[in-house]
Amino acid sequence: MHSQITHFLTFQKNMENFVKKATSHSPHVLIDKNKNFIEISGKSILEDSKKFWIDIIKRVDKFLNQRINEEVTISLRISYLNTSATKALLKMLQRTKKAIKKGCKVEIIWYYPEGEDYMLETGIDYSQISNIPFEYKSESGNMGDEDSDSDEIKKLYLTRTDDTPEIILDPKKGKFLFSGNFWPINSAAYFSQVLKWFDSYFKQNQSTEITIEFKFDYLNTSSEKQVARLFSLIESSNQSKNVTVKWFYEEDDLTMFEDGMRFETVFSMKFEFLENINEFF
Repeated sequence: MHSQITHFLTFQKNMENFVKKATSHSPHVLIDKNKNFIEISGKSILEDSKKFWIDIIKRVDKFLNQRINEEVTISLRISYLNTSATKALLKMLQRTKKAIKKGCKVEIIWYYPEGEDYMLETGIDYSQISNIPFEYKSESGNMGDEDSDSDEIKKLYLTRTDDTPEIILDPKKGKFLFSGNFWPINSAAYFSQVLKWFDSYFKQNQSTEITIEFKFDYLNTSSEKQVARLFSLIESSNQSKNVTVKWFYEEDDLTMFEDGMRFETVFSMKFEFLENINEFF
């Protein structure tokens, strides 16, 4: 009788695998119940990602809790995530941490494109926030991003939220704008899509002069680091002479003005400091 129950439980655990194919807005997800393996690859930029990620988090949580005292590998090949997907992945990692405390032996491998150090740093941030050790591996290829083979640089638009800025990167209109608060839970993960976009843009536009406008209301320390990464990317792409930075600040916001001044002393692109003018009718 005992052996029959054990056989049934083993059979139940090793039922069919879960596979969710990638789309242009959501990642590929694989939960392999026979190999004790989970893979999430690609990007997640769904406008309403709650339904998608709730299902994934529940499945991963159940899968891990059925494998206490067993070894499980989680492979993360993330090209980029929007704000809601960033929060969802952190939620999944929090559930993973609980399973680890119960005895599940989880190994997380964070893959990042060769040469894209900002994606490595994104993984490091996830590891530190979740308090789970990651293994890091670089690899060539498109990291599951279906649009990466396209020669056309498409417009990137991110809507403004309470903790993230409006971002408009539109090469056809020549508009490059950051506006609002910038202090998300994981600024590196959020900003990785911006760095990826500019990296592709500069590779295809070696001599185009552009102006980038920064109209931040608030920056925390982590977000300042992401802006510095963007400026470093501009310099490493030999684009300093082609980029003008317009740094806006409120009349009574000395901190924002000084933030811009610090960037100007470190980086070689041209900076213009402009005071925001509020018009009242």
